[in-house]
Amino acid sequence: MSWAFVAPRPVSLDRVLQSQTLILGKYYKPLAKLPLTLWLYDHLVNIPTHPDVGRLSDGELHGVIAGLL
Repeated sequence: MSWAFVAPRPVSLDRVLQSQTLILGKYYKPLAKLPLTLWLYDHLVNIPTHPDVGRLSDGELHGVIAGLL
């Protein structure tokens, strides 16, 4: 289970993989190089929403998400 977050600017796969506190994802790589699909992939980050995320404090979650921006 995850929430698809559309960031205001591009988020590279390297930045997504740097997160140690929360395992983020970058899914749905475009099958075709169309402008809108490329833009969406560049900005999309999947943030987990499973019950284990509840173990993190609000500050930890805020830090991970703020680190993407």
